[in-house]
Amino acid sequence: MFSFYSCLNISFFIIVSSFLIYRLINSRKKLNQTIWEFAQHNILLVLIVLIIFWNQSYIISFELDKGWEESSLLKTIYPLTGNNVEIVPAGEKGYVVDNSCSAKVTNGNVFSDTYFKTLKVKKGDIFQASVYCYVSKDFNGDSVKIMVKGAVNRNSESYYRIFDSKNDNPQLPQNLIYNGNFEQGTTNWSIGADSTTHTIIETPFGKGIRVSRGNGNGVDWSLMYNGRPIIYYAGHTYLIKFILKVQKGKDIPFNIGWWVDIQNHGFALPLKIRELKDGWNEAICSYKFKETSYNLCTFLNSLQNNSVVDIASVQMTDLDRNDTIPCFVDQLNVKGTWQKLIIDVPCDRGKVSFSISISKNGVPDLRTLRGHVIFARPEYKLIR
Repeated sequence: MFSFYSCLNISFFIIVSSFLIYRLINSRKKLNQTIWEFAQHNILLVLIVLIIFWNQSYIISFELDKGWEESSLLKTIYPLTGNNVEIVPAGEKGYVVDNSCSAKVTNGNVFSDTYFKTLKVKKGDIFQASVYCYVSKDFNGDSVKIMVKGAVNRNSESYYRIFDSKNDNPQLPQNLIYNGNFEQGTTNWSIGADSTTHTIIETPFGKGIRVSRGNGNGVDWSLMYNGRPIIYYAGHTYLIKFILKVQKGKDIPFNIGWWVDIQNHGFALPLKIRELKDGWNEAICSYKFKETSYNLCTFLNSLQNNSVVDIASVQMTDLDRNDTIPCFVDQLNVKGTWQKLIIDVPCDRGKVSFSISISKNGVPDLRTLRGHVIFARPEYKLIR
């Protein structure tokens, strides 16, 4: 692994060596004239050095003594096999995670994690991470993912799509949101933000949920849908419709959307508001997906501090619905293939860490885990 300073030292050595050779060849000329001519004739070399100076790139090998801070990795494998293996760069080794790996238990779920070296970042840096991943067809774990956390705008995750096909000819619902009427309480709804509470309430439109926020950081998902994972198809427009009443706060004190197209604020879509009665309003927004995406964070985010809002009758529909294709990830069968997991997230000032992990829910250890996972070529890059 080459550090930023190693790259800088190598670049400096190349420039100085090149200049000394150029100086020997043109020894009769004045020094300042030689420097100017060297800079003119070697502008490409100077540009390459500038690029290296402003871009730190870390490529992690599978040698366990390099790049890892904390690791559960025990087994390596070569050559790599499996469907779609051609996406992995030739000559790469992988490592196998199975029920023999070390693990830890958190909130009743077991995780096998590997952490990479923590990096210092500046506000405005972009942290990119990726890894190639294979999940065997008999794998019975619940998630396989990479994660970046720390001084980033929010914890960012990328999951392997591990779901099995459950229905070859599914009957597709109009509303993709399960329990959008809150008749089952907070089922399928969770809190992903600080200083936030949920309370089930009665509304003129049936059951609803009151979302309250105290003195928090003003970001993240205060009402996040985590029901049946949805597929969002490229070229399809998805519409969100719901009823709201602001009990405390200024104007509409939150955003609605998906954690997608971050640069163009796909998480903060324009709302069309229609007044109802007694302070209640109907809100509608929509987004046309540029790429097919899976199981995205969605619904209410960035609730302002010291705000309270009531929500009822949440609906999500695919305006380009096609009954010949599945709506939900669990209707796919994608195990046994190589996938590339990718994260691209802006940073704040501080430190960030990158990890890869698998999990199995509701068990004390990995003894009941069947199958295996292979990770290959984990890579992370800091762009300034």
